[in-house]
Amino acid sequence: MKLIPETEYALILRTDFSDQAAWDEICAEIRKPVSFLGFLAYVEFLDDVEYANITKDQLLELFPQNHNHSFIIVADRTSISRPEHPLLVIDLFDESAREFRAIPMQVQSIENNLSIGNMDFEELAEAVDEDGVFRGFPKPRFSQLRFSAYLSPKRKYHLYATNFSSRSLYLAGLFIAGILWIFSERSRSYYAIPKR
Repeated sequence: MKLIPETEYALILRTDFSDQAAWDEICAEIRKPVSFLGFLAYVEFLDDVEYANITKDQLLELFPQNHNHSFIIVADRTSISRPEHPLLVIDLFDESAREFRAIPMQVQSIENNLSIGNMDFEELAEAVDEDGVFRGFPKPRFSQLRFSAYLSPKRKYHLYATNFSSRSLYLAGLFIAGILWIFSERSRSYYAIPKR
């Protein structure tokens, strides 16, 4: 079986091919811009039947050494068959390969937070509902808000939305991120994700 390829953005891996319509629905939901500012999930979709029905243990054997992402999101049989399409999110950074499930509309929040290290995997895993599915955070207090921005290795400017709950706070985040980018050359080293 092929190794999991290295990609610029985090991967959404399809392992169940029983329902094309459900897969299309999942992809469309993940691609939707979030909020009136249109924040996006920076992900890539891997849709290859060679990975059909592989187990989590088999999947973990397919990552090259020093893989450049700390997590992967899997659309497995459970994801495809259940109405909410709860995707499997697997921690690749920790040897225990922790996991939780999340609905597709929360992929933007998960990817944005994990990709820039704004939150760690444990924080997200502990925010799941009683059935083990992450459906979003409660509205945060102002002290809990985090504003993050970075320049990618290809020098594209990305603003990541992490834990905002209102229009005014989104605008505040944009303003702060813009100031960081414009006036601080050091912001490149502070917010860039290094290639490993």
